[in-house]
Amino acid sequence: MEGSYYFYSSSKRRCVLGYQLVLLVWVKGKKRVVLDAEIYQPESGQSKIDIALAMISYARNTLKIKPDFVLFDSWYSAKAIMKRLTDYGWGFVSRIKRNRLFNGKKLSLYRLNPYWNEAGLLAGGLKVRIVKNGKKFFVTNRLSLTRNQILEIYRSRQSIEEVNKQLKYIGLNDCQCLSFKAQKQYVLSLIHI
Repeated sequence: MEGSYYFYSSSKRRCVLGYQLVLLVWVKGKKRVVLDAEIYQPESGQSKIDIALAMISYARNTLKIKPDFVLFDSWYSAKAIMKRLTDYGWGFVSRIKRNRLFNGKKLSLYRLNPYWNEAGLLAGGLKVRIVKNGKKFFVTNRLSLTRNQILEIYRSRQSIEEVNKQLKYIGLNDCQCLSFKAQKQYVLSLIHI
């Protein structure tokens, strides 16, 4: 397939040939709407972070959306995204990788206690609250949130994962066209953007 490449699939726990899709999904209760979608192509020179930043700007400047919180997984917890959301005045809750610097120290080495909650600075000067829950770390720019609130807000991200599952269920992986243009049209027609 034109434009496809190998990437790691966490569900299959191995590298697979295909496309990676970046989605911007709005969730309100049980309603889920895909607002924007883009197929990531490494050769384009745009990273997935660049695509996500463009989607965030589109949501704010074109769609005029004012979310309660923006949720994303640890692959998108880049300084550029968290800073943009903070600059927009939007709250976010995300997982964050254990190798990030918090108050000048790697999160994995910050405290040995498996359960802690503390406000401080990420590398780059962004003021955040970090919650360690077992082996996982969560981050928010809403410093007044409690540990339980942060974990509860992040749990609602499951609705976004369900969008991915539904897309696969309705045939996301079934297009047999070889051209990238046809693949992209097929994907966008499933999403109805």
